This record gives sequence, structure tokens and C-alpha cells, in this order.
Amino acid sequence: MIRGCILMIVLSAATYAADATKAEIDALIEKLGSAKFDEREKAVEKLIAVGTPAVDALKLATKHVEIEVRMRAEKVLGEILPSANKIVDMGLVWLHTHQEADGRWDSKKHGSPVDHDIEQTSLALLAFLGAGHTEKVGEHKECVKKAVAWLRSRQNDAGRISREADGKIDCIAHGLAMLALAEAAGMANIPATRASAQKAAAYASESLQVKKDGYEPTGFPSVTGGEADLLATTVFTMAFKSVKVAGLTVHFRTLDGLIAFLDSVETKGEYARKPGGEPALADTLGGLLCRQFLGWKREDLQASAERACTNLVKEAATSRPDPFHVWLARLITIQQGGDLWRKTSKSLFESSREAFEVEAGMGSFKPAKSELSNGRVASTAMEVLGLEVYYRYLLLNPNR
Repeated sequence: MIRGCILMIVLSAATYAADATKAEIDALIEKLGSAKFDEREKAVEKLIAVGTPAVDALKLATKHVEIEVRMRAEKVLGEILPSANKIVDMGLVWLHTHQEADGRWDSKKHGSPVDHDIEQTSLALLAFLGAGHTEKVGEHKECVKKAVAWLRSRQNDAGRISREADGKIDCIAHGLAMLALAEAAGMANIPATRASAQKAAAYASESLQVKKDGYEPTGFPSVTGGEADLLATTVFTMAFKSVKVAGLTVHFRTLDGLIAFLDSVETKGEYARKPGGEPALADTLGGLLCRQFLGWKREDLQASAERACTNLVKEAATSRPDPFHVWLARLITIQQGGDLWRKTSKSLFESSREAFEVEAGMGSFKPAKSELSNGRVASTAMEVLGLEVYYRYLLLNPNR
């Protein structure tokens, strides 16, 4: 019943919003402090019905001189703006609705300037898996099955997943698809999916990982033939972690190579994209997550994690950060736990919620430029993935 009520509030906001002027909204906010009970309650109801067009004025009202206005403005904001789990639910409905008949998501149709179908299909699949939908269970299981089948259709006999049969491989596309297939394999234990994930992992180790002096493995390049970089290496570290968790095989030399590359780009807890480069926030987030996934102790990463995530929160206060970076930060802070999680989670959640747009009972995120993939599908999938970290953590730790 609660879920239905929340959805009706969101829908009324979408349909009624255009009828309210700024002056009418301001007048309703002033009535939140009325001495008459009925007048206060009616103002609350009408502002909820106005919905998102009232959000900016309500945020200002939370700093009103009258405490009654402040309290009711916060209450109305809580009703208008969906909670994390509601955003996840609505985001998954939007993704499901916009899946193509063949199982992929059409990246160009949703704002990507180039073909990023493998990347966006992988990210969308991960979003469904992150909410517990698999090839076997969940209301979106048919969507998951189709996405897995489409990714497998892009894989050749050697295990390579790519857009073209020949030419240079977009390694990040392969890495994301490998990550999604490994997660699907671990959750549903379907032999064909497990075999596909294992082939993708073996191909990555043998044919994509850069070999120093032609022998010693290091990191991964974004495109075959290029130098190893931390963005691609982060994606593959996440993928190999999922491969291991799924009970599939990862050669120890592959992991040793990842560690060696991380060592080559780290300077006092900060990370650069390539050896000899300047450390940057995006790369530091990637480096920290890789260290966590490869077994580093929390206390050894704490100072670096606090600096990086604090800087991301500052960035989020003035402009929308890359959804991929937000996803990384949430994964980092949930594993570090404690005050770092509490200090960053609320700010990052508010930043994400402001980019959420509702349409006909569904929800998606405004397209944002990302290092992984551009367009509305990618933004929605990555934001949902990040929020799944958020609400799952609260469900497991209700007192946090």
C-alpha cells in the first residue's frame, strides 16, 4: 500500500505540475506556517500535488525563519522526491521499457554520439542484477535473459566480445560485458552463461592484458595496441573480482599484473591514469577500489579514501559528477564503512536525486558525460547501480 501511495504522489506531480505558477507555489509555502490547521494541511497536500516544480522553493523554505514552515517544507520534500529504493524501482522499469526486442539497449537512440550498445547493455544488465533480478528469478527476469543472450551473441569462439569481427577491440566494452556476464553467472548458475563469462575472462588475460617486455602482465588498455591505463584496469579488476566470486577461474599471474600496474601509478595514496602521469580524482577513486577488491586492508586505504571522497562531494555541490565516479565512491565508502560512509552518502544521494526525471510512472537520469559511456541509458544504469549500494546498505544496517 505504501509503494502504491508513493507512486501516486509521483504521478500526480507529473500531471499537475504545469498548472502551478511561482507565485502560487510561494503563497502555498507561506501557508505552511498558518495558524489554522486546515490551511496548513491543504497547503501540504497542494504542494505535494505540484511536485517537482516546487522543489527549489521548498529547499529555500527549509531555511525559513519560522520553524513550522521549515518542518513542513522538509516533510513535503520527502514526499515529492523519491527515496533511493523507489528511484531504483522506477529506473529499472524505465530500462526494461526501453530495451530493444533483441535484448540490447540502443545507445544512439538515447543520446550517445557513437555506438556504445555493448557498454550500455552491460551496465543496464548489471543494474537489474544488482537489484536481485536474474535469468531465473525476479519480475525482470525475461529482460535479464534477453540482455545476457544479446551479449553472448557478440562473443566469438575465442571469447572476444566486440562490435566488429576484426580490427582493434574496445577493451572497456569487453571488460564491462565480462563483468555483467560474470555477475549473471554467479547469481543464476546457468552453464551457458558461466561458460561465456569464463571464455571472456580467459581471452582478457591472454589477449588483452598488456605484457611488459612481452612476458610480465601489467594493466589493461582501453583499446588493443594501446598502453595500459587505470580506467580500463579498474573495469577489468571489477570483472575479475566477479569472475572469482562466481567460482570461475582467474590465473594468479593476471592478478599479480593488476597489482604491479597499480603500484606503477600510485604516489602517496593518489593515482594517475598511466605511469608517470599526474594523479587525478577519477583515477584515485579507481585505484582505491582496485586495492579494495584485491585485498588491501581498510586502515591502509582510509586516509586516501577520505581525501578522494571528500573531494567528490565538493564537486557534487557545484556540478553533477560523472555517474561512474559516484558509483565507485559508493562502493569504496561502503567497504570502508564508519564515518566516511555517513559523511558522503547523503550528499551523493542528493546529487543523484536532483538528476532524476519522472515520466509516466517510470524514471531515468539526465544524460551525463561519463568515462564509460554517454547517454541516458548509461547514466540511468550507473546511477541505479550506485543507489543499489546505498539502499542495500541501509537495509542491512538500519541504524546507520
